[in-house]
Amino acid sequence: MCYLLLIISDMVLYKLLNYHIVCPFPAAQIRFPAEVDPDLICC
Repeated sequence: MCYLLLIISDMVLYKLLNYHIVCPFPAAQIRFPAEVDPDLICC
């Protein structure tokens, strides 16, 4: 159970970090959502 919580928290932190990195370029990510993996868009 502890490992599962650690994995989930790591995934959440990864999403938050990606969101802050991608945030300055939201238009490019939104323009072609079909070609981009939804996990990379963080929406």
